[in-house]
Amino acid sequence: MSRLHEINRIWRAAVLVLLLAAFIGPWVFDQIVVPAEYTCSPPNIRLHGDYCGLPMSGLWLLSGMLLGGLGMVGGLFTGVTALRELGRVLLIGLVLLLVMLPFFTTWLLTFGRDTRRRKIVHLIGWGLAAVFAFPLSMLDLTELHPALWGIWLYRVVVIAALALEILDLIGGSRLGRGKLGSTGAQPGGQAGGELTPNPG
Repeated sequence: MSRLHEINRIWRAAVLVLLLAAFIGPWVFDQIVVPAEYTCSPPNIRLHGDYCGLPMSGLWLLSGMLLGGLGMVGGLFTGVTALRELGRVLLIGLVLLLVMLPFFTTWLLTFGRDTRRRKIVHLIGWGLAAVFAFPLSMLDLTELHPALWGIWLYRVVVIAALALEILDLIGGSRLGRGKLGSTGAQPGGQAGGELTPNPG
């Protein structure tokens, strides 16, 4: 089990590195209006019609959502934000939780105790991230641009990690049942712990 645990730690550490790379990479475009007869100056990219876009990282997007959400919460107490905006605050919080949850659960499993309960919570986190990852930034066709490799790397990591975690959970369950079966009977047909009288 210790060898299997080390293997799991290695590939989970690799997942953490890939997640960091995905967060650093571009997820969305910060769009500006530039008439079609003019060229978009790098690093801006021509998207469609009169729009150019500057690729922005996932960290920029998530930090902006976090700051915006905190600003709305503060506005609820000062009266600047209407109560109807509370749903938007909750949605922003849910988005941040779903996107970041697999990173923190992977960190706990990699550098903490590898328990079955943590694995199940971790698997749920990856599943929620998978449900959320593909609708994210796909409402606008410009967000499907290959220049946004960060969000696409995140999606690939989510699907791959989810598959690996399912296999690990299934494999761990089978290994546990195999160990219980092997200790249930002793050699010679004797049940564990029972003694037979010596005929001599």
